[in-house]
Amino acid sequence: MLAAAPFSLATVFTPDSMAHDGFVLHSRLVLQLDCLVTFGASFLWLAVYACVDLSRAGAAEGRGWLFAVAVLPVFLACAGPGTAVVVAWFSNGSPAQTRK
Repeated sequence: MLAAAPFSLATVFTPDSMAHDGFVLHSRLVLQLDCLVTFGASFLWLAVYACVDLSRAGAAEGRGWLFAVAVLPVFLACAGPGTAVVVAWFSNGSPAQTRK
């Protein structure tokens, strides 16, 4: 289905810097920027801040959190940004729940 799409992924997800005429093109730009900013903020919070906090608190033992951060781009490319955020969320939550 994705191979038969009339537009490339770069066209769909990357905002265009050209001037836009019309409501549809302006809406497309806003939605593209919203997608990038929302995923960027989620990735930054989950991958960096939460993992560093868990590591400093001693809940993330070993290099498990580093593995989760390294695997996150693979999930992003294969399954999409929503699945990548869910995987990072659950991988960060499980060490904190099992800590004694």
